[in-house]
Amino acid sequence: MDLRNTVVQNLENPACPLCGADDILAKRYDLKPFGAVQCAHCRLWYLKPRLKEADMLKLYADGSYFKSDDESGYSSYGAQQQSLKLTFRRVLQQLHKQGYTGGRFLEVGCGYGYLLKEAEPYFSYRVGTDYSDAAIEHASRACDRAIQGGVDDIPPGETFDTIVTVGVIEHIYSPLEFNAKLRARLVDGGKLIHATPDIGSFWRHIMGTRWASFKVPEHVTYYDKNSLTRLFTQGG
Repeated sequence: MDLRNTVVQNLENPACPLCGADDILAKRYDLKPFGAVQCAHCRLWYLKPRLKEADMLKLYADGSYFKSDDESGYSSYGAQQQSLKLTFRRVLQQLHKQGYTGGRFLEVGCGYGYLLKEAEPYFSYRVGTDYSDAAIEHASRACDRAIQGGVDDIPPGETFDTIVTVGVIEHIYSPLEFNAKLRARLVDGGKLIHATPDIGSFWRHIMGTRWASFKVPEHVTYYDKNSLTRLFTQGG
């Protein structure tokens, strides 16, 4: 499903998703028909214009998102299985050293469940969510429970010791609201961890519009250390 050439009426011009300001710095990246701009107030980079969220959710729910021939989605998510597992194994080892493991674990946007499977030795109960029915079919074999949908589809009152998102927060249209919903799912003293590409990296400066994480239309926010810190502090 190719959404790059979406008709104009399906686009919107948002204010900054993090601070709500509508003033942008002059510098921008032209990602036709989209554009990456930087907020003049909080310095968050975000997509403007962007596809309406309802259209993006349709894309995520489509099973072809994880094996797409189009520029949106993945050409073959399954082909990345071994490299992703090795990466997730190292991440979990680091989290364990920092005391972030144990108890109940939630991954939002779990894909095929590779992180959930690697997390088995570190957590007593593992839950994953994803909008794609194809992803949930795979993930259900890698964890204790797989839920189709997002945070709102987790049963009321269910809480977790550790919540992780990997390559998810850059897809989120309302990051402060998203963080608040995740925080409400944490036990006292629980940990919330986001892993996301760094727009402050030298790769973006060198590659410009060819930077791999200018992945449109689905990546709508782009974080560096300062803006990701602001996301957490502004949300309490």
